[in-house]
Amino acid sequence: MIRAFITSRRKSLLYSFSIFQNSSRDYSSDKHYDIIIVGGGLIGTTLACALGKNNRLSDKRILLLEAGKKRDWRISEEYSNVVTALNPATFNLFNEIGVWKHIESKRFATVTGMQVWEANSEVMIKFQSDNHQDNIGYIVENNVILNGIWEEVQKLGNVEVVHEALINNYKLRDKHETNELNMKNGSVYTGELLCPDWISIK
Repeated sequence: MIRAFITSRRKSLLYSFSIFQNSSRDYSSDKHYDIIIVGGGLIGTTLACALGKNNRLSDKRILLLEAGKKRDWRISEEYSNVVTALNPATFNLFNEIGVWKHIESKRFATVTGMQVWEANSEVMIKFQSDNHQDNIGYIVENNVILNGIWEEVQKLGNVEVVHEALINNYKLRDKHETNELNMKNGSVYTGELLCPDWISIK
């Protein structure tokens, strides 16, 4: 799921950058960014990490806005029941951006087969690799995933993270303007490309 999301966004992002990467407009404000990502959950942080490590975007300023407070993603001894199923494509993505090594050093479970059946009949479907041994997926606690992603994001010099970032209102870009986010604390952020996990105005 995450891989599909990132792949589709990568295509649109690269297309959008081809439009404005040679722009002659001069934004001197330190509140202006090439990319603004709204939402610091699994999708938003993964997107920030993937874009921040993309060599083609190394000269772009990326802002990640997270509504929640800054957290210390320490892993407790007690297992969490909030987990995510990762397919092989997402596993490969996490490997590429350096996240999987953090997950691997903590804990995860592998899935080598899956069977789904209908409650009132004998109809079923099975999922497994051709050799019946390779992993077809991974089950990982959400806090373990986020711990690994944040470990990598904080290393990136071109990604800035703002916590407790609450949006008051926003203006989307048209032919003559840039995207503008007006925050509840009075800050104003502008950006060439806006990638909302979601935008909720309260």
